[in-house]
Amino acid sequence: MTFQASATAQGRQFSEQCDLLLTGSGFVLGQHSLRLDTVGVEIDRVATSPGGREVWFEYKGSIQGRRPGLLRTDTMKKAIANGALLAAVKDHPRFVVLTSHKPTTGSARAMLATALSLLAWYIFAPQCASTLAVIRRETGSWKWMAVTFGYMLVLAYAASFVTYNIAVSLGAG
Repeated sequence: MTFQASATAQGRQFSEQCDLLLTGSGFVLGQHSLRLDTVGVEIDRVATSPGGREVWFEYKGSIQGRRPGLLRTDTMKKAIANGALLAAVKDHPRFVVLTSHKPTTGSARAMLATALSLLAWYIFAPQCASTLAVIRRETGSWKWMAVTFGYMLVLAYAASFVTYNIAVSLGAG
């Protein structure tokens, strides 16, 4: 079985276990895989609570694997981002993330240091190809375009490195 097929099967198993947990807790299962295209979020399960309120659930986890559930920082980031995106949905129901594994202590702080570092990199990185093309056209030389590109790239990595280390030294990682 390929890695992708195994991951899909494990995700399906975890989804079934979450559904059993919800029904065992008195929830009535509703729509599976609700897509909210306006904000780019897919809800894994819509359910009605024992009190009659609609609740949206996102399932993040697996029973097997080396880093299941919210142990994977990319999975945690996606769950957090989905919650933030849902804030744009007017009068949305409660949003609950069900996970097989909680994040380890400090993983969110590590994400903060990485996010700040990435932000610093994007501030200085030479992202605009049209700007480089204008430099080439105005100077009439590939040399100044290459120097500008190299300078901005080195500056971006240096700013990223310094930002990350300052964030870590201040307790963000």
